[in-house]
Amino acid sequence: LALSKIHVAIMKDTLLHILRTDPQPELRATAAEGLPTFRDTSVVKSLCSALGDSIAIVRQSAIAALGRIWADSAMPTVISAIEDPDENVRYIAIQVAANHQLTAARLPLQRMLTDHSLAVRAEAARALALLADTTAVKALIALMKERYEGADVVPAPAIAIVPPMDGGQPLDDALLRLERFSWVAFQSSNAVSALMARAARRGVLRKFDGLRLAAIGPSTASKVLSELKREPDLVPSNNDGLSLAEAFPAPASDDRVLIPMASDGRLELSDILTSKGWKVDRVVAYRTVFPSLADDLVERAIKADVVIFASPSAVKGHLEQTRGRTASKIIAIGQTTAEECRVQGLEVSGIAKSQSTEGLLQAVIGVLV
Repeated sequence: LALSKIHVAIMKDTLLHILRTDPQPELRATAAEGLPTFRDTSVVKSLCSALGDSIAIVRQSAIAALGRIWADSAMPTVISAIEDPDENVRYIAIQVAANHQLTAARLPLQRMLTDHSLAVRAEAARALALLADTTAVKALIALMKERYEGADVVPAPAIAIVPPMDGGQPLDDALLRLERFSWVAFQSSNAVSALMARAARRGVLRKFDGLRLAAIGPSTASKVLSELKREPDLVPSNNDGLSLAEAFPAPASDDRVLIPMASDGRLELSDILTSKGWKVDRVVAYRTVFPSLADDLVERAIKADVVIFASPSAVKGHLEQTRGRTASKIIAIGQTTAEECRVQGLEVSGIAKSQSTEGLLQAVIGVLV
């Protein structure tokens, strides 16, 4: 690890030699861990080869390293690692596949939904959701039924994402003037998807290279990594707009931040940044609409023992669909969603400690057991 901090080519070669030939697996694993710090994609081939190592700890370090230094040539090896004999390798490989949007990984990911490890199954469900695979919904249902034998889990989509009413012209204008901004702040995964899809159509993806990126929480940060191929520069410890605004540094005189958001998105982030002296451009990137549900599905939903909300918009959408009725116990994925429940006059029974499938499952267990 010390060698990896010395950014000289010979040190990289030394770590590669250790990875390939050292008899001690701990040293091979540590060499794999250190190689991404050189930011040289030529090491990817050796990391892929290390996934054939007979020792699990070496494979674990190699797949984790591939999550930090990426080349498309690694894709077949990462997809194969999803079904590695070691549970930790499988878990990390699933994360890498999700972060790099490896759509070719869908079939092995679907197979992992029946893995003997609950953590692997939950991570596979999350990955499939990021890949826009509806199998993830079935996976969440399966995981909940496993915890509660005989449970009736009712999927009731409360929102749908559609283009903005203005046709996206203000968003195009912001993208064409992207060099004016020093930061882009994302308040949701949907904002990342909408902005980057528009940027790709306008041919301005390269303009993001010089910008600093902020994400409101882990799931949004994961989407940033998958879309822009790099980690965000800022993720707050608490996943809400207030915490993100407070984590922002003081602005320089010419600093400007772009906030792509939903048409009905929360304004606290932009308002607080403005009060701190930032020049803020809010641009509508998408709309959230509420699809209608069949009457029998509405009845099943409101008679449930517990309802799970994964976003503030889902709270509003569900209440519109059910004409204000809902289950007696309510689980929220985070504080922002919980606050929307309270605004709507709902009492929150539990809040997930992590914004993940497993976090929601643990919250349900805490409420029902």
